[in-house]
Amino acid sequence: MTQNPQAPADLPTPTPREADASAAPHSSDSTLDTGRIDHLLDGFDVGQVEITVVGLGSGGASAVQPLAMSGIRRWHLFDPDVLEPVNLVKHPATRPWLGRPKTEAVKSWILDRNPEAQVEAYQEDVRAGQAFAKAAASSALVLCAVDDPAARSWLNAQCVELRRPCVTGSVIRTGLGGQVYLYVPGETGCFSCMQTVADRNGANLEDALDLTEEERRHRYGLGEANFTTSGLAIDIGMVASFHAHMAWSVAVGGRSRYVPRLNFNWLTVGIRPERGVFAAHYETKRLLVKPQRDCVMGCSGAGEGA
Repeated sequence: MTQNPQAPADLPTPTPREADASAAPHSSDSTLDTGRIDHLLDGFDVGQVEITVVGLGSGGASAVQPLAMSGIRRWHLFDPDVLEPVNLVKHPATRPWLGRPKTEAVKSWILDRNPEAQVEAYQEDVRAGQAFAKAAASSALVLCAVDDPAARSWLNAQCVELRRPCVTGSVIRTGLGGQVYLYVPGETGCFSCMQTVADRNGANLEDALDLTEEERRHRYGLGEANFTTSGLAIDIGMVASFHAHMAWSVAVGGRSRYVPRLNFNWLTVGIRPERGVFAAHYETKRLLVKPQRDCVMGCSGAGEGA
């Protein structure tokens, strides 16, 4: 194999600005050049789509980035946490943001990619203030990426009350797999309906892990309050990509011939095989869950079973 020759030692390394100046002409620094993707939108102005994101950890932040690069520029971001050193193995934020709010780190990333973006950042728990209801009411959808079951249930109840689509994504402990669930008012069951269907059909991913007590404690950490590993960045990124794409399908689906509407709302992804859970690498399953008559949220008065 022929190797590339090394550059002469006496040639200075160009600064970022000098390197940029020698590159091909580009658009103004004040806008995101979408020329190469505009034809995929069939004239639909995706820049007018507004999204509320709750949870900007490794999954939420990774889901925001491809959506922003696809032209979405109106955002409401919620997360109470700051970036810590332990986050750097999973979170896309860079080291200078350590000790600073994750909301501001993600806001900065969006504005760097598209200076015309409109981003409101709230370093708060959505359950503690009034900002979420106002943000969600003006948004096309809510992207839920929280890892707290209580917060997830609260968000589901709010979206049912506000009649706002909600796309919830989660990763199974250690990155074994994950799931993405879409609630569309009047069309699909809410997140509570999904849990009902899962329990009824023995499809709860956590319950499906038939483990010994030792495995539960030391392999997966289930039930341990201080066990925080949810998988490698490559595992989380896979689920986040599906999470972002399902959100994209809600925002743009049917408005462009290149983005058809979804015919399901519950996606499970098996990243690696696990006996009794996933049979093979990259196994996916899809299901359409309709509103359940016994839904505790009352999302439909006449729902049909899945």
